[in-house]
Amino acid sequence: MDSTWDRILLHPTNASVPRLAVSSCLLGNPVRYDGSDKKAETVATAMAYHCELQPVCPEVEMNMGVPRETIRIEEDHRGNRLLLGNNSNTDYTARLQPVLDKRLQEFRELGMSGFIFKARSPSCAPGSYPMPDPDGSDDPAPTYGLFAAAVRDHFPLLPMIDEEQLHDHRPRRLFNLRMYAHFRLRQVFQDGPSTDALRAFHAVAEPLLNAMPGFCRTDLSAVLDDPRTYCHRLLGCLREAHDAEAMDAAIKFLRKAPPSSLSV
Repeated sequence: MDSTWDRILLHPTNASVPRLAVSSCLLGNPVRYDGSDKKAETVATAMAYHCELQPVCPEVEMNMGVPRETIRIEEDHRGNRLLLGNNSNTDYTARLQPVLDKRLQEFRELGMSGFIFKARSPSCAPGSYPMPDPDGSDDPAPTYGLFAAAVRDHFPLLPMIDEEQLHDHRPRRLFNLRMYAHFRLRQVFQDGPSTDALRAFHAVAEPLLNAMPGFCRTDLSAVLDDPRTYCHRLLGCLREAHDAEAMDAAIKFLRKAPPSSLSV
């Protein structure tokens, strides 16, 4: 739990709006294998209106170049997942690790509040890469791209979504709710874990608490003297939010509440 706190909340940031790491091609940058982009207005315009977007393209950062051959994920006989070139069969997997080391550190320092990655990308897909069945089934199993999987494992409580899911009301609501909750918690605890700041936040956060199942509210009330546990549970509980009206009210509250009203 302490590692979650250290990775997510304790790094100081000067951000005045949530920061999101975004697949560069979704912002209109010509970084795809063929030199094209996949600009998504929902991301490049709508999300940019109220968030700070930080572009990332693992394949370019792996020095694969533009244009470049396409790649795929394949499992070896030990179950290890590899990034292989579709034309040359070159194994690019080792090139990913230094990119991950650099980017994960940057994400911590910049205080990311979420991730928007390219659907079906072998590097970036958040659960939508069509992984072929090793038994030869015609029905590929969706999985995470290798970069996205490492980001998910390092920041398990931060929301991750792809540009296609943003067109679906419920995933978009849930992403925004979790993103803003994390951003506001960072502001509340800007100076480190504080019981006074936590109690002040909890006292005014009724719209956010109403978006959670009842058992979550009970759990949170029981740990008001433990900011680390409270934040861990709150960010986890928000995954269970489902009432659209309550979620919308919570997002409105989190977006508009000035930091001074959420802390002592």
